[in-house]
Amino acid sequence: LVLSRLPQNYGDYSVECPPVLYRLYLDRENFVQRDTLKIWADDTPLCQKETLQDALLFIQRKFPAKGYGMVFSSHASGWLPEGYYADPSKYEKGSGKGYRSIGQDVTPSGSGLEMELKDFADAIPMHLDYLLLDACLCGGVEVAWQLREKTDMIGFSPTEILADGFDYINLTRRLLASVPDPVDVCREYFQYYDSKSGSSRSATITAVDTRKMEPLAQLCRTLFEKYRPVIRTLNGNPVQGYFRYDRHYFYDLKDILVQAGISKEEESQLDAALEACILYQAATPSFLDISLDRVCGLSMYLPSMGTDFLNQFYKDQMAWNEATSLVK
Repeated sequence: LVLSRLPQNYGDYSVECPPVLYRLYLDRENFVQRDTLKIWADDTPLCQKETLQDALLFIQRKFPAKGYGMVFSSHASGWLPEGYYADPSKYEKGSGKGYRSIGQDVTPSGSGLEMELKDFADAIPMHLDYLLLDACLCGGVEVAWQLREKTDMIGFSPTEILADGFDYINLTRRLLASVPDPVDVCREYFQYYDSKSGSSRSATITAVDTRKMEPLAQLCRTLFEKYRPVIRTLNGNPVQGYFRYDRHYFYDLKDILVQAGISKEEESQLDAALEACILYQAATPSFLDISLDRVCGLSMYLPSMGTDFLNQFYKDQMAWNEATSLVK
């Protein structure tokens, strides 16, 4: 089942296409068929809580199943507010439009819309066996924690994702097997890009068992409290980052704490907590112009490299902050 603003006719990429829910399947002659299940009004925003929830409730009602999985393919900027990644100055001057960061849609009127991370989580009515986010900068502990009650497993990238995205040829085969293997989808995504050369050899990927994140949160809460004075003033330059264009909102979770001075024993505890919930993680030596030397698989906000606006937003909106008190 595919929810998209795909054109009604192949090759017609006009934005005048309404949001559509399709069913794709193979017929008895092994040809791909497409049935149109539901069409929304042309001006319906695709990336909003109500539309996504409406589509998923329709699927749940019309196609009852023992388990569900979702692949979400779009633009994104992790946990950041809507539009902040493109133009932080709008928010810092007090003219930001809202708190949205997952997905992007352009309506027929030409307006761009993004979805709040919390709204994205609230829009999912069923529990998912897996959720794969084929979208940039989503591989953060904030995203995984916010979605932990919605899915058993989440696969995402701490860095951006190159335009080709996931390996959809093998993805379909892996996910439509009698026993879906979303972790192998993550593994094949990495292998696809790692086999390339030059700037095309750029990928990071992480698969997390969200059911096993609680020990990580408990340990981080303890470490954040103990090393708060250092974290609050930590210079981000030596810390492993996952960002480009000076959008310094995504640093390696482990390296933040290592640079803050945690002991070897605490580092071992952190490694154990990460290993317990990370099913698979991999990174090429670099992502475009980012060197990837110290990668644990999860990014995190570094308050000392943020702003008063982002710190307040983080306190108000992020479930990860509620669990760990990274920002006080």
